[in-house]
Amino acid sequence: MKIFGHYIPLPFLALACVDFVVVALAVYAAAYIRFSPSVFQVHIASGLVLSRALLVASVVSISVLSMGLYQSRFRARPLSVILRIVSSILGATTFLVVLFYAYPPTFFGRGVLFISLAFSFAGLLLVRAVFYRVVDMDLFRRRVLVLGAGEKASSIMGQLRRHSDRRGFQILGFVPVSGEPVRVDAGQVVSTGMALPEFIKQNKIDEVVVAVGDRRRDLPMSELLDCRLNGTEVVDVLGFFEREVGKIRLDLLLPSWLIFSEGFQSGASFGCMKRMFDIGIAMTILAVVWPLMLLTAVAVFLDGGCRGPVLYRQVRVGRDGRPFRIVKFRSMCPDAEKDGKAKWATSNDSRVTRVGAFMRKTRLD
Repeated sequence: MKIFGHYIPLPFLALACVDFVVVALAVYAAAYIRFSPSVFQVHIASGLVLSRALLVASVVSISVLSMGLYQSRFRARPLSVILRIVSSILGATTFLVVLFYAYPPTFFGRGVLFISLAFSFAGLLLVRAVFYRVVDMDLFRRRVLVLGAGEKASSIMGQLRRHSDRRGFQILGFVPVSGEPVRVDAGQVVSTGMALPEFIKQNKIDEVVVAVGDRRRDLPMSELLDCRLNGTEVVDVLGFFEREVGKIRLDLLLPSWLIFSEGFQSGASFGCMKRMFDIGIAMTILAVVWPLMLLTAVAVFLDGGCRGPVLYRQVRVGRDGRPFRIVKFRSMCPDAEKDGKAKWATSNDSRVTRVGAFMRKTRLD
């Protein structure tokens, strides 16, 4: 699914909805445990439980979102998932406590809050344990056939090496095109032996990825059109990469793709709406995670022996070649780039501090 020009994998959109419901139900369970049945029924009738459940679920969901747990490219290592959920719960707890004291009408009781957040933590872990098992099942993965077996086709397997990169689909094979040398493993080459639409129908293919080096030669346009008319998705290899890994392969890029791409909308009204949306989302996330940011800043300061900067600034290049500064929490020692030259981080980099290593795992930096 594409929302605001960005690909949102349906499984992760469903995961976000399930998380919201789980947290809301955790509030109901906590209220039932904390109050007597008669008082609980009164709160239900007055809508008090529902309003607090929606509030807590919204705050926790935003906190989980800020931790990157809804990114399809997130590497689902158990420890990393646990750390990010813990960080999310801590951030949501701090925000809700501050909100309760700043605006007393939202208060619902400390007991209900902490019980519901404990249930939420357990529920979020359980949901993910089930989710990652389900999305890895072939039953829930798109069946993909690649048209082409040359350089472009081989780049698919080269780029999508990790299992998590192929979580939403399975490649059934590569169909070679005449005049193009085969660059993929022989065991992955598929000989259809029939018309492409018939082969797709028999093998229940959901999507065809066109990865042909030269489309002007022997591209079966009529068969691809029949596939589209039969309901099979047909996508270009660049669009496939953009959707699955969120990147554009520059070595495969053609000027025609840039000209016809959907990602270059402009205009004063569009720019104004986009800017307002960006600021609104950023302020919403900031309102939830600022307590966690404050704790992170203190941890960086103490870890550095109460010396050195807490923040790290770096110049990047933005639209129209204009430079801008990004600001992150410092995760390396203060003299990591003492010669003034940027250096790529490496695995087990000795310049990364203890707090910095934790921040990088949880994306707090």
